[in-house]
Amino acid sequence: MDSVSFWNKRVFIVIGKGGVGKTTVATMLALAARKKGKKTLLCEINAKEKIAPMLGYSNVGGVVTEVENGLSIVNITPQEAMKEYGLMILKSKLIYNTLFENRYVKSFLNGLPGLSEMVMLGKIRYHENETNKDGSKKYDLIIVDAPATGHGVSFLKFPQTILDVLKKGVLADEERKLLNLLQNKDKTAIHIVSLPEELPVQESKELYNSIKNELNMPLGVLFMNSVISKLFPNDICSIFKELKDKIPKLSPYKEQLESGCFRIQRQNLNRHYLQLAQKEINLKSFIIPYIFSNPLKKNDLLFLAELFLDSF
Repeated sequence: MDSVSFWNKRVFIVIGKGGVGKTTVATMLALAARKKGKKTLLCEINAKEKIAPMLGYSNVGGVVTEVENGLSIVNITPQEAMKEYGLMILKSKLIYNTLFENRYVKSFLNGLPGLSEMVMLGKIRYHENETNKDGSKKYDLIIVDAPATGHGVSFLKFPQTILDVLKKGVLADEERKLLNLLQNKDKTAIHIVSLPEELPVQESKELYNSIKNELNMPLGVLFMNSVISKLFPNDICSIFKELKDKIPKLSPYKEQLESGCFRIQRQNLNRHYLQLAQKEINLKSFIIPYIFSNPLKKNDLLFLAELFLDSF
């Protein structure tokens, strides 16, 4: 995937195993897109908010908030999504209030399995369609920090699940439009995030196969997060070990040599799983170096965004 085709998409969905850094990648992409001059909406999905604090802002909740010129963020919740999705379909606030704000209807809807997924996905399509008064698109790019792998696949699969049951009607028509957006290779890209470790790589491989063969959705980039850079040549570890044995037990240098050996072991392990992922997952990969800040700050994310723009 070259730079032009990458940045011509309308929707990025960032997905991966929990704890691999999906939110980091989604936020990095949003900052890179903003630097490219794209009006960007960055979405969390019914989550404990991480994005706003990472960027140095207060939580925004379910209301789209422009935190910087050209960059808006939102935490898509079922409640807010239900309202916008209902208005998008019914085209009338009065009809929406009459139907959806009725306490009996609300109680019934809250008990429907899968309704949250349906309306939250619908809200993404709502924003993709959203226009300014002059008819231009309100956002150039929508980036979705999707739920973790297991829930994430079910989340993306939901429109097809509905269409397997319903063939006609308003709901079927809306889910068909949503599925068409998710499967449109000119508009959408599903980006996979992983770590250079055994379980994340294995799960990323399974995720890749599910998206490609089961969901039939367009894949984008494999982001390998927190890769330790190669600092020492491999053969120096044996030298470190020899020196360590010759140094007095309480010497501070002994601990430093042990740390050096550990660093070599970790960098080699990282390289092994990085190469395995690149072999098993047929996508262009982007390596994100390990950042020692905890938690990550905005300057760290800006640094990563600049690195990414050098490649894309």
